[in-house]
Amino acid sequence: MQQLRSDTHSPGRWRVLVPMANTPAFAQAFGCKAGDAMVASDPLRVW
Repeated sequence: MQQLRSDTHSPGRWRVLVPMANTPAFAQAFGCKAGDAMVASDPLRVW
């Protein structure tokens, strides 16, 4: 818990997996389907 509060970096799992799960191109490239662990149910959109 202390590391979460003091480290400037997010934990590895959230630093790598979450951005990939929010990328439709990743899902398409690797054949991921809705409901798979690497596909966000409500992906974030920046633009």
